[in-house]
Amino acid sequence: MRIRFLPTLTAVCLGMAFFFTPALHAQLLDFDDFESYAVGSGAGQGSWDTWDGAAGVDSDVVDTYNSTPGGDRCIELTPNDDVVRLFGGLTSGAFSFTSNVYIPAGQQGDYYFILMNTYDGSGSGYDWSGQIHMSDGTGLVSGDNVSGGGGTFTDTPIVYDAWTEVRVDVDLDANLYQAFFNGNQIVVNGTWFGAGGQQAMECLDLYNTGNPGIFYYDDVQISCVGACGCLPFDAFNCNIDCATNDVSMDWTSFLNVPGGYADGIQVLRNGVVLDTLPGDATTYDDLNAPLGLNVYELIGDCGGGSTTTAMCSVACTGGPCPPPIAGDECCDAFPAVSGANAFNLEPMTDSPDPVVGLNCTGTFLGGFFSDMWFTYTADTNSFLRISTCNTIDTDLAVYESSGACGTKIDVACNGDSCGVSSDLNFSCTAGTTYIVRLGSWDDPQAGAILTGDLIIEELCDFGLTGVIGVVDCGTGDVALSWNPAGFSNYDIIRDGVVLASSLPFGTTSYNDVAAPPGPHTYEIVGNCTTQGTSVVTEVNVNVQGGGGYSDVIIVGETPSGIDSAAALQTALEAMGLVVDVLPGGPGDLACLTDDSLERIWYMGGTYPNARAMTAADGVALLIAQSAGKHLYVEGGDIWGFDPATDFNSIDGIADGVADGADNYLIMDGLDSGYGLDLSDLQDIAYNQDQVAALDWTDEIQPGTLDSLGPNSALVWEPDGQIFGVGIGAGVYYNTDSGGKVLSQSWEFGGFGGDQNDLAMRYVGALGGVPSGEPVFKRGDKNMDGSFNIADEIYLLAALFSGGAQCLCPDSCDENDDGSVNIADAIFGLAALFSGGASPPDPGPNSCGEDPTADSLPTCEYTGAC
Repeated sequence: MRIRFLPTLTAVCLGMAFFFTPALHAQLLDFDDFESYAVGSGAGQGSWDTWDGAAGVDSDVVDTYNSTPGGDRCIELTPNDDVVRLFGGLTSGAFSFTSNVYIPAGQQGDYYFILMNTYDGSGSGYDWSGQIHMSDGTGLVSGDNVSGGGGTFTDTPIVYDAWTEVRVDVDLDANLYQAFFNGNQIVVNGTWFGAGGQQAMECLDLYNTGNPGIFYYDDVQISCVGACGCLPFDAFNCNIDCATNDVSMDWTSFLNVPGGYADGIQVLRNGVVLDTLPGDATTYDDLNAPLGLNVYELIGDCGGGSTTTAMCSVACTGGPCPPPIAGDECCDAFPAVSGANAFNLEPMTDSPDPVVGLNCTGTFLGGFFSDMWFTYTADTNSFLRISTCNTIDTDLAVYESSGACGTKIDVACNGDSCGVSSDLNFSCTAGTTYIVRLGSWDDPQAGAILTGDLIIEELCDFGLTGVIGVVDCGTGDVALSWNPAGFSNYDIIRDGVVLASSLPFGTTSYNDVAAPPGPHTYEIVGNCTTQGTSVVTEVNVNVQGGGGYSDVIIVGETPSGIDSAAALQTALEAMGLVVDVLPGGPGDLACLTDDSLERIWYMGGTYPNARAMTAADGVALLIAQSAGKHLYVEGGDIWGFDPATDFNSIDGIADGVADGADNYLIMDGLDSGYGLDLSDLQDIAYNQDQVAALDWTDEIQPGTLDSLGPNSALVWEPDGQIFGVGIGAGVYYNTDSGGKVLSQSWEFGGFGGDQNDLAMRYVGALGGVPSGEPVFKRGDKNMDGSFNIADEIYLLAALFSGGAQCLCPDSCDENDDGSVNIADAIFGLAALFSGGASPPDPGPNSCGEDPTADSLPTCEYTGAC
């Protein structure tokens, strides 16, 4: 096994730091002309690697171009290549970093020469210091201020089709750097590190973006030009032969002077000195090292009290384990059982065993800190699921038990799967023992929670795929379906209630007939009889009902100061409309083009209780509008803050909306000129949703460039036009085709005027009958909201004994013949007591307009709707 470490280096140096220009007495630390490299991938050759060890972004060693006299090789960086050269121990002194770069003309690339003060290569722990950006788009080379500190940054032209020197001079002690391209200085006294950085030089990064372009580097050189002191080791590699436990070490150093370290190099194992070597030694072998974890340290002694160190660790455990805690190392793994296994990482130490991680790229695998080890023997040929879901931020890796610890290759691994916890599945073989490694994603802080349950279970199938739930808009039926799977049988659960159980092997569908309106979570449970385990797959379905609704209110907002959805529902139902109310967004509903549906009302809400529309919402509204459905959309941030969706192309609102503030308090209506006239509604109070905070009411104005024509008009503005002329909070879009669109950045529920009247006007503009005809209950003659004998007594008194007359003649016209007389009383008594027909529409139980024209006086119905 070979482990290469970015050395943990400490340098203690005597002397005084000073700023510089490259000096005649510069000490060459490293020079790489790539002449000894094989043509092909450069990763792993010399001190080069890819960014974070990622695959597919390594540079190639080529013999196409060369700047080295007598040589024929350099490195080529194609789009997305990103390679690094590590400098683990440069923490003080002054250094010059130079390279030659060749950029062919006629490209469109962006190329970078980057120096970093912090780089750990693990996916985190970065801080940039100096960055030289070469852009074909501008033809310029720029010094980018990536550290965020002081300095003067300028540009200079790119030199094409010629090798050109890039140079960065760094004084770590003074926290300053200078940068040059082709001899022209582009950074003067740039700050090397700022907040979050450190006094160090850890990485040179050569990077090509994804833009089309190729460039070349050669003759990469690092020199110490001031306060060189006791220069550190560069790379320290440890290799262990697990058959013999022999450890071989090799290293390189930045100290490039005859004899190397003046007072020699000490080699220590686990804190004990093994040997003192000459100062220019580069290898050492520790034969038959002890079993378990061995930590090696090099100490280079420059004399006069100046030293530098480097460390690495290796392990091969074929005998007794060194750690006293069961489960702390691979060699003493804790036996696990099927089900829950409690873990506690608090007393555990970091294990040296490698994790290749090829089975879990992209899952944010971390460092396996404070890791704990388990063993598990499979009982069946099946799939093994191992999970830490609902616990802490973890890493998981699985190894087969064969082979010595420290040499095993993981067969499965996972970083993040369920949140930041881990979950993995793989095929297992009956009788095979697997070793499970569970660690913390990062180095735990003091007091961190490090406990939980490790779940291990054997499954007859990984889980269900292709799971969908389809709503029948006419019936409300929900059709569930999934791809064939290997489960023994299935259970179906809706919102925690079992609908069906033990559906046989091979089942791939289930129909939930006439599901209740509203959102539902269905669980399809695949059962494994032999293993005694189950896998649950969820699908969420929002049922709009079994059809027949003229209006659907989609409630995106969460409960807050104003319940706008409830206010709108009350106003619409007062008109006799059939209203469905569902939570979520338009993209969550399957029936927005249902034949019965006329209007869609989306209540987006006010920050921080608002819901931003998603891309799926925008598409759903676009489709519904093109199908003739009229749209009403309200929300405080939809136009001035939230990301744009397809809805923005059909809302009739101009782009560039201001996010607004908290001054929309008094509102004035306007006449759109397209059928919606609110001009008689003046000085109406607006009751804000967020009384104790800002409402952030978007300031919107009509636009003429949307896709459905130019006929857009303002219908609401703040009193006194405080947003500016032509800027308000409501826009009506008289579209050329499809449904009409009404948008406003305030909540209907906060309207301080007659909300029923406002809703009636809105409905009239959104495809309803704009007549303003009164609504009533036929038969409710005394207008107490109910239909009973008291209504007939009321009518008879009005007709024959001087009682109060019918304020709503349509309600008293019980048989709907266009007149009020004794026939109506007879009709009503028959309906109540002798099985006669019920009063005609709108009927005695719901409010609505009179569907039959007549000459009766105007109805003034005051009963409850």
